[in-house]
Amino acid sequence: MQLLFDKNVNFCPRLLKTEMTPLIIKGWPNTYTFTKALAEKMLLQLGDKLPIVIVRPSIVTASWREPILGWVDNLNGPTGLLAGAGKGVLRTLLCHKDLIADLVPVDICINLLISAAWYTAINSFRKQLFVVGIHLILLDNYKCNYI
Repeated sequence: MQLLFDKNVNFCPRLLKTEMTPLIIKGWPNTYTFTKALAEKMLLQLGDKLPIVIVRPSIVTASWREPILGWVDNLNGPTGLLAGAGKGVLRTLLCHKDLIADLVPVDICINLLISAAWYTAINSFRKQLFVVGIHLILLDNYKCNYI
């Protein structure tokens, strides 16, 4: 199957691929957000008799409290970045001082997943799709120190 896929992809000229993607995703910023929206639309159309909840966490990081403070099982994403900075390997990072990374601890996400599943199961008679977003809320007086 992979060989057949590779032949089909390589058959299309590069220009044709770059022209087709914007036509297919029609205004979505990228294929990731487009396919996510496509999957949710399918759930709305085909899952009308099922209790469904969609949980959308932002960037998931190490745990806050459970099972222990700072627990993580990989160095992907921001965890690797933070580990590199903590070890002194990463000494500089270009970023905008007014932007905040929307990071959420993994234990908060898991607790919300469990709660959202329970709530959806209890309220499944309503026949509606529940969508839950998880974002970190910072205190207004929180400021980063820049050197």
